[in-house]
Amino acid sequence: MDTYVSMGLFRDYHEELTFAIYMSQSSLDREGRFLQEGVQVNQKWILICAALAALMLPVGAQAQTKAVQWTGEAAFATGYLLGDVGKMGYRGPGQKASITAAFADGWFVNLWAWRAYADNRSGLYAEVDYTLGYNRTVGDYDLNFSISYYDLPRQFQSHGDVFQPIVGVSRSFVFGWQTVTPYVNFKGSFPVGYRSGLLSEVGVNDRFDLSEHFSLIAGARVLYDTGAYNNTAGWNVRGDLAGIVHLDPTLDLKFGVQVATPISHFTDPLDPRRTEVVGWTGITKRFP
Repeated sequence: MDTYVSMGLFRDYHEELTFAIYMSQSSLDREGRFLQEGVQVNQKWILICAALAALMLPVGAQAQTKAVQWTGEAAFATGYLLGDVGKMGYRGPGQKASITAAFADGWFVNLWAWRAYADNRSGLYAEVDYTLGYNRTVGDYDLNFSISYYDLPRQFQSHGDVFQPIVGVSRSFVFGWQTVTPYVNFKGSFPVGYRSGLLSEVGVNDRFDLSEHFSLIAGARVLYDTGAYNNTAGWNVRGDLAGIVHLDPTLDLKFGVQVATPISHFTDPLDPRRTEVVGWTGITKRFP
């Protein structure tokens, strides 16, 4: 199931990206900078190749000597909520899938994709993300570092792809069947052709292992956005609630809801943030 969903996502995405490559139109961004489409496409493919090369570094260097944990995920969602900024990227159902390779010494690589079911080409109807990261435990704290390249084929007229480095720290407290994990993350966002910014968030995740077959996870976080992606600077909050049915030691059935709402009063008509709710359900499969 994971394989077929993932292949469907990537097939549709690359068909549309191939079409976009041969478009000869030019675009004018919100700040008046004239960008030639052909130059952007070349830059885009250079960035994609660099990201793919970075993703393969841990594989080539360690696959022969280190154990690798593969994890695949596939899910259906009622919409695409941009959790960092609390905006809806796409209003309508779609599917998402990912695959992650985690190495024994802390390195991991991830490939993530989203594809909307409708063909109206509005909003973020398709996206592919490439991530290279590293996790390390120092004393009681977990440190994480990652860099992602978000490939958005037509959302910003082919020049809105995003680089996002992330630095975070967390600590878990275990109370019997409950695990509480507060965390802090700093996310630099560098979209091509749009304003860069820093996203700073503080949050907590609370996991309840109610039985060997069921867990409940609740999370909440508050984030300040300096104005990345030409957004209005301000605060927003997000809450998550998810249930996990452990079908066997390697297979989970998940379902949940995300709610995002602004704290700041956003009055810009181009940035009409409001309370958003998205539901989702999916499966996670771990391959030993």
